[in-house]
Amino acid sequence: MKHFFTLLSLLGIIFSFHPKPCYAQKEFYNWYFGDSAGVSYMTGSPVVFLSSKMWAPSGGSCNISDSLGSILFYSDFINVYNRHNVVMPNGWLNGSMASMSFVKQTIAFRQLNDHSKYFIFYTGLGGSPPGFLRYSVIDMNLDGGLGDLPAAQNGLPVPGGYRALHAVTATCHHNNHDVWVVVRLASTDSNYYSSYLVNSAGLNATPVFSNSHLLLPTNANWGIQCIKISRDGTKLAAAYDHAVEFCNFNTTTGKITPLFLVHPPQCSGHDLQPISAEFSIDSKYLYVSAAGGTACASRYFLYQYDATITDSTLFLNSATLLSNENRCHMLQLAPDGKIYGSSSFNQTSFVDSLCAINNPSFSGAACNYQSNVLSLQGRGSRFALPDYVERYYALIYDNVPCLTRLVNFTSAVWPPADTIRWDFGDGMQSSLPNPSHMFLNTGSYTVELYVRHNDNRTDTTRMVINILLKPDLGPDRTVCLGDSATFDAGACPGGSFLWKNLGTGATVGTSQKFKAGQAGTYAVYVTNPNNCVGSDTVQLMTTPVPVITNTPPLVKTICSGESTNIALTSNPAGAMFHWTATLTSGNVTGYSADSGLVINQVLTDQLASPGTVTYHITPKVGSCAGQTVDFLVTVNPLDSVKVSITASGNNVCSGTSVTYTATPTFGGTTPAYQWKVN
Repeated sequence: MKHFFTLLSLLGIIFSFHPKPCYAQKEFYNWYFGDSAGVSYMTGSPVVFLSSKMWAPSGGSCNISDSLGSILFYSDFINVYNRHNVVMPNGWLNGSMASMSFVKQTIAFRQLNDHSKYFIFYTGLGGSPPGFLRYSVIDMNLDGGLGDLPAAQNGLPVPGGYRALHAVTATCHHNNHDVWVVVRLASTDSNYYSSYLVNSAGLNATPVFSNSHLLLPTNANWGIQCIKISRDGTKLAAAYDHAVEFCNFNTTTGKITPLFLVHPPQCSGHDLQPISAEFSIDSKYLYVSAAGGTACASRYFLYQYDATITDSTLFLNSATLLSNENRCHMLQLAPDGKIYGSSSFNQTSFVDSLCAINNPSFSGAACNYQSNVLSLQGRGSRFALPDYVERYYALIYDNVPCLTRLVNFTSAVWPPADTIRWDFGDGMQSSLPNPSHMFLNTGSYTVELYVRHNDNRTDTTRMVINILLKPDLGPDRTVCLGDSATFDAGACPGGSFLWKNLGTGATVGTSQKFKAGQAGTYAVYVTNPNNCVGSDTVQLMTTPVPVITNTPPLVKTICSGESTNIALTSNPAGAMFHWTATLTSGNVTGYSADSGLVINQVLTDQLASPGTVTYHITPKVGSCAGQTVDFLVTVNPLDSVKVSITASGNNVCSGTSVTYTATPTFGGTTPAYQWKVN
């Protein structure tokens, strides 16, 4: 009766684990910034739009779109606007305050446990206490789907975020799912960076602290302009008023390791004031913009540094001046791989265009810096472009047909990959982006997708799948009369179950598991969401509780070296006997737990006195077990060998031959003799 196949189709069920990217590809394809300026990257190249209502003269803008690139909300660091360009009902960011600091004070990203909610992290002067790192939650379910800020989740101070300088950034954790939020703190007793982990459970209120090489006064509210983390997550640059701190960053631990301070070359004997920093998409180059002040005709300078160098002197020597005009103030890497810069002469006048580093992964002039590359059609970019959480992802998608073990896999990778390798977990591999693979056997497989992106970062994604052609109810079962057995058809998410008694044709269950106490043959039919159907059958048998029928008393005596030879009987007949054994007395060897119809074990007594072994015997028919009984075996020791001697004659004359005969007791079959005289 085992695994009776019906004429229904084979069932193909697959359980897949799909690692999620840090963020969907088009969430940051729309930029709202400056004086109602806007740029969209939906077509691959930047396209200007004029629908924005924000006014962010000194930075602090952020915005989020959905996965298709449709704007959800944007903020100018004071107000949060919905997709209709209207301030949300509760759209004031508590604790924020507009400032003329040219800084990147906000960053937004989606919550990891609820994709209808978003975080905005920001630093500001307002609120109580002032100067705190804060966050607000935007719930897109509110205001009829336009989104709003719940009052109880607006402007929440982040523990330990006091004296957060006016710059915040974020990047993906090494697991490509969680997020690190990073700020720079300055207080009376410490100067350090704080990294806060945001995962599916929310914000971890315990930050990871990292010391800084740059000591700041406690009133340095305007001491930092921006913090940027490289796309590969390994480097961090913080632009302060007088230097850029170049650091290593660990996306696993959130730890920042400062390397050295970068001072851009002087202009007319005066230090330049760093304004912004940004990394190329391959993390090879760092770009720094700096203000020259009145001594340098208020010009702005743009430098390129080789970010692969960790020696401070060599790093500074790698500086290449790209521009010394009033362009490219705040730098931002865009979805098209270029770095764009805002352009504004001062806070009251502006230039309505963006500059661009068209090939930021190329050295020196080959990076192709270009001023006035994108006209904003009369809108001013001012001093900041919206920052966003850098993202990498490598996704696996699959389809599972009903009647074959051929599975089609699809990869979704960003940035584009120059190397892809699939390992299907059965010894077979493929280098195709979207391979099809035939699994020859059912079972569990770990499918692995290895990707090396075109900027040399690598990602590995794994999916555990179970290829099942049909449910498996296991072997037929036998239980005691009055007992029951539970059968499990196995999980089928989104599927349905139908259990039938094949003897009566009656439906007896509709769940994954079925409990039966009546003897019979049962079948389960499982239908998955794709209407693939498969079945299995199993037989349940019942039996009276078996009883051992050996005639009491259950005792036996044997000699050392003999077999127990205990034949076991039961009622009803057909039971299998399972036993354990314990030493009751003496020192006997040769006994062990076992099963069968006869206990046939050779026991040896190691002492000169008898020893006893007790066998504990349980009769079973299927899973129906009877009462355990004890059988006592006594093992007697063998006597030691003895010998007697007789002579052929006694009182004989001198010179007469006498024959001596030795007669052994317990001498065995081939005794050995040794004679001695006198």
